Amino acid sequence: MNFTILHSKWPSAVALLPAILFIGCTQGPGGAPAFLGNSSGIPGGGSTNASNNSTLPGFPSQPSVQKLIYHVGPTDLLAGQAVDAMLEKPKTLTFQVNEPVWVIGFEPKIIDSDGNALPGKLLHKAIVFNKHEPNPMCASGNGGNPFAVATSTLTKVELPEGFGYPLVPEDPLEAKVVFQNPTSQDYLGVSFSFELTTIPMEKAKGYGDLKAILLDTDPCDHKPLSIEPGAFVEKSNTFSVLEGGHLMVANGLLSDYGVAVSLTHQEGNKPSLIPFWRAEAKLDESHQIIELTPNPFIDPSGKKIKQGDKLTLGVSFDNFSDDWHNAATGAAMVYVAPEESL
Repeated sequence: MNFTILHSKWPSAVALLPAILFIGCTQGPGGAPAFLGNSSGIPGGGSTNASNNSTLPGFPSQPSVQKLIYHVGPTDLLAGQAVDAMLEKPKTLTFQVNEPVWVIGFEPKIIDSDGNALPGKLLHKAIVFNKHEPNPMCASGNGGNPFAVATSTLTKVELPEGFGYPLVPEDPLEAKVVFQNPTSQDYLGVSFSFELTTIPMEKAKGYGDLKAILLDTDPCDHKPLSIEPGAFVEKSNTFSVLEGGHLMVANGLLSDYGVAVSLTHQEGNKPSLIPFWRAEAKLDESHQIIELTPNPFIDPSGKKIKQGDKLTLGVSFDNFSDDWHNAATGAAMVYVAPEESL
């Protein structure tokens, strides 16, 4: 796998992306990246580094906003290539940053060899891990903690202003990508491209940590569900909050045949059945997902959650086909500000 990383300094007050809340569930890095130019001319390098800086509101310094662009691929996808056969052989990329940064944005794309956008339906799921962090949802796991996830909807995520997910050069990072091709057309030279918008820590003082945690139907191995032919299936998973904070962003993740994804908050022992957020899927005539609405959930002031509270992930699927659907994915990537970061 390969990657391209572009560097830019933008005159904008950007803010927003990933990191880890400590919650319990009831149910080799490559070298440091090279900077190849600014973000014009993606991919394949660009012009010389810009010198344009801006003052981020609330901060006396003038941080340089960087866009780090990584490519996983290329790979050839033949027409009708089902995801079932590709689940056990994801494409991977190991990488690391070359200076301490705050990650404030994540944008996934599917592109061809010339950098042109391709349909999101060629992606089943991509997960970006920080291998230095344990997954708080899986006591027995050692595969690292997911801090950014994408499915075919290719949802862009931004974190609230003044917050970021910290990365340092010592963090071994890994992207795992499962492609698919449900179309009748061959696609050659396909890559998953993801952009991390970052600010060097030395140029942006006063940022607060956001913790990122993947609420998943399978929190350890992130394996999909199997839905029988003609079945409407609802699944839920409840997680106990071990550290209080403010839930600011939730990115819903749903695969083809998905109907909805939701989050419900239970305060202490007080029962709650009504989700505080529910995103519904828009499907095409083949029941392939086009988008989730509204997604992502954003609350800049943060939804208060206390230690001992519970969060319930709900997902639903409707398999209209006459075949088993063995790649049903439903999850939510949640970003929480711990009390000490506020």
